[in-house]
Amino acid sequence: MISDGQFAGENGSITGDPLFIDAANSDWHLQAGSPAVDSGNPPDDFQHELEPNGCRINIGEYGNTETARTSINDPDFDGLFGYCDLCPNTPAGEAADDSGCSASQRDSDNDGVTDDQDNCILIPSSSQLDTNADGFGNHCDAAFNNNLIVDPADFSVLKSVLGSTTAPEQDLNGNGIVDPSDFSIIKANLGQPPGPSCCGLANDNNAPVLNPIGPQSIDELAILTFTATATDNGAGTLSASETFVITVNAL
Repeated sequence: MISDGQFAGENGSITGDPLFIDAANSDWHLQAGSPAVDSGNPPDDFQHELEPNGCRINIGEYGNTETARTSINDPDFDGLFGYCDLCPNTPAGEAADDSGCSASQRDSDNDGVTDDQDNCILIPSSSQLDTNADGFGNHCDAAFNNNLIVDPADFSVLKSVLGSTTAPEQDLNGNGIVDPSDFSIIKANLGQPPGPSCCGLANDNNAPVLNPIGPQSIDELAILTFTATATDNGAGTLSASETFVITVNAL
């Protein structure tokens, strides 16, 4: 704490009355509302301060001690105080996660679309392409038969339209053609439900619980062993090519 305002903000310095309990009698404990609470050097240890400790050390003699003044700064009343709350202004009525952020404040995949509006919460999709309008964006919806799980039947559908520019639902990456990169996407999601999405059934508490699928019989394995090479309608064969050997459970 300093009295000369010209140094405020430098090396963690702040100005103002520190609100000691009884400075006249050398009691340097802080009162509630002291500007020194949660205002110490960010890298300094604060773990000895009792919760709620604001996730930052207090300035003063009792910082990082069990007698440090606890934080009272929780403007959105979500139970997270001070710097523990990464989103201190969560709108009323919205549920916050362990970091203090609601879906309207998170952008889990950094695609510029907040989670409450994102039809592919964990896969970047700024276009939000959702060809079949089921609430799951193409980038995370390879369950083409709408049975809420990516399975061998979906591979067969994708294989049947390989190279097509008129199969937008199977064009998972939205590049205008069903090509090997779409097989890579479906392969990564084998045995999983579509999503997660802000708006699809898999984001519903009543959605069915789906178990990942494991080893498959040799006959069914043979069906899913192929090389994907896409042709762009006379414009030449795409350079991308990949062989897929997929092992899955019988349905």
